[in-house]
Amino acid sequence: MYIPNDLAPGACTSQVMLNGRPARRVALHTIQFTMQGMILIGQGMLALADRHGLPVQLLRDRMKFNLFTVPPSESVYFLFHVPELDADMHVEIPAAHWRFVV
Repeated sequence: MYIPNDLAPGACTSQVMLNGRPARRVALHTIQFTMQGMILIGQGMLALADRHGLPVQLLRDRMKFNLFTVPPSESVYFLFHVPELDADMHVEIPAAHWRFVV
């Protein structure tokens, strides 16, 4: 899924990757989600919590400040690590459900 490049052999900078593509961090205040986008975020958290037996609040805390774009995809992604499971996770929000605010 994604790994910080600084964990890779020979790497010296931290880079979040998704499926081999570099991710770019996005400030949450620069994004406006549609109502359906907010529902997808909640459904994503609930699905991950249920699948892995984790509290939703723990996932919410891990997701904070971890919003990314991954070109050429037009979606935005919450990409985050859950140390309790030693697992990388993501929640995808398709382009139809968010926009940059100026």
